[in-house]
Amino acid sequence: MEQAANQLKLDVTAAAIDYKKERSTFLEKAGKIRSAKTRETYQDALDRFEHWCEVQGILPAAVSDRKVEDFIAFLVSEGRSTGSVRLTISACSSLFTFLVGKYPHLTNPFVGTMGKPKLKRTRRISIPDKWELEGILAELRSSTWVAVLAMAERDCVLVRCLV
Repeated sequence: MEQAANQLKLDVTAAAIDYKKERSTFLEKAGKIRSAKTRETYQDALDRFEHWCEVQGILPAAVSDRKVEDFIAFLVSEGRSTGSVRLTISACSSLFTFLVGKYPHLTNPFVGTMGKPKLKRTRRISIPDKWELEGILAELRSSTWVAVLAMAERDCVLVRCLV
């Protein structure tokens, strides 16, 4: 019963907001959106969110925490990468932070979402520069590595490719 009452309050508050105008103001003037590419990326993410809301039959500004979890599950089910899902959540959360500043009765349902996918650890590829490569080759030519060097040259692996 309490959840229904909260949703009703949210619906009434959201109905009073000129969402399209606020969204436009957010993308043009507000937040940390300085580059055109970031603005375009946020715009695409918000378009995705708004389309999902339309299909669900809810106003974007009236989305609840539970619906945000459903939206995230939808993004994941589409096969979007973790980075793409997190970027969409970030764009939507930024817009809601902006809205909360103007409409204190609203809350940001994207804050603390449980369905937000965890970032995967990635390893950074380190490519040696010319000096590092010469040091590696010098080490390979040392007496300790003679057998490895001979095997590599025999198999046309590593050494001939690097030199």
